[in-house]
Amino acid sequence: MLRVLCVSRGHLCRSPMAAAVLRQMALEEGLGLVVDSAGAGALTVGSPPDRFATLVTERRGYRMGPVRGRRLKAYDYEIFDLILAMDDATWAGAMRRRPEQARAGVSMFSPTQPIVEPNHGDLAEFEVCLSEIESAARAFVASLLRGTVSASADCMVEGEYVCA
Repeated sequence: MLRVLCVSRGHLCRSPMAAAVLRQMALEEGLGLVVDSAGAGALTVGSPPDRFATLVTERRGYRMGPVRGRRLKAYDYEIFDLILAMDDATWAGAMRRRPEQARAGVSMFSPTQPIVEPNHGDLAEFEVCLSEIESAARAFVASLLRGTVSASADCMVEGEYVCA
């Protein structure tokens, strides 16, 4: 069973949204996938996701569940097989923190573009962000179904997951 951790900067919007979407899509395809989320920063530890993130995600039928902000930790690189970053800065931070003998690979969540952080207070931007997340999650699930995803530090080549 593949264990995936979605990581964004603050763990308020993108990573909990991505985890909810990826979890649901994998479940619908009958894939054994464990999905969680975390943040690269420590500013939101213990905080719930942004209310607009929860609203748009649940409005589209994805369940966020009881999420509280937490920071990416060294043990995450041993618990998870793959850490999926929402943007380039988060990816770079996750790679810097990655212990030398880590089990987990680190890759971008989207094979084609970073998932742009919505501005807090603008519901329309959360809708756009969720659409980007859904697109990336569909690509990831399709790669899982093709058998081309495994734990690797560099899982994408030319916009396609090729980790096997």
